[in-house]
Amino acid sequence: MKKYSILTLIAVLGILGLSSCEKKPIDPPANNEPLELTLNWVGLINGKDLPALGTNTFSPKSSGELIDITNWAFIVSHLALIKDDGDTVLLGDGYQWISPRGKRTQFTYKGIPSGNYKGISFMIGLDSAVNHGDPNKWPADHPLNPNLNGMHWGWSGGYIFQALDGLFKDTAAGSSSKGFSFHTATMPLVRNYELPFSFSIEKSSKTATINMHAERFFSFPNNIALKTKSVSHSEGTLEFQLMEKILENMQGGVFELADVK
Repeated sequence: MKKYSILTLIAVLGILGLSSCEKKPIDPPANNEPLELTLNWVGLINGKDLPALGTNTFSPKSSGELIDITNWAFIVSHLALIKDDGDTVLLGDGYQWISPRGKRTQFTYKGIPSGNYKGISFMIGLDSAVNHGDPNKWPADHPLNPNLNGMHWGWSGGYIFQALDGLFKDTAAGSSSKGFSFHTATMPLVRNYELPFSFSIEKSSKTATINMHAERFFSFPNNIALKTKSVSHSEGTLEFQLMEKILENMQGGVFELADVK
């Protein structure tokens, strides 16, 4: 019995010795670094950065009027990447408040799945339950907190989805400036946007640039002459119809996913 145990032990040690001589595959080091995507929303007019506030600089548009945007801000929801197979990856909780004039234009999102993507989608506006819900429930730093964004109409029970305000002159030779104000609100004026652009996120973080062409609010496909239509707060038949034309212009090319690198 003792002899049998010794022979068995020798055999086992021999097998272990042979196994130790074999090369084991080496697993590649795990990439525990979370991938990130930074969205950079760039406000432009006629292909150039928005002129600085207080410089009284007006930018021409197709109607011949000269405009100066003094306030521009909007709320997006369902902000997401679109995968090649059509599935979406929500960025953060999907909400963001963007303000080109307030210099709130760059946001970084962590935990992005690696893979191939074909664009970015979002909605300007909110679902009805959120729009008409309690605005005080949002944390102080959340995009939907009304004290942060200043875009909640308490008396109407909902948010301003977009605010675009400024000054304009009828012509370049005009001596005085007049005001314009366009505020998008109410559920019928919620709009969806999808910005196509093929890109991949694999081993490193990326930055996506979304150009926003402000002059297109006023020019395509509907030419908005500010001297006759300079105010819409989405109320009443005429203001509602004007806002629909502005939103049609927006979907005609205000937003452009220009680069991902």
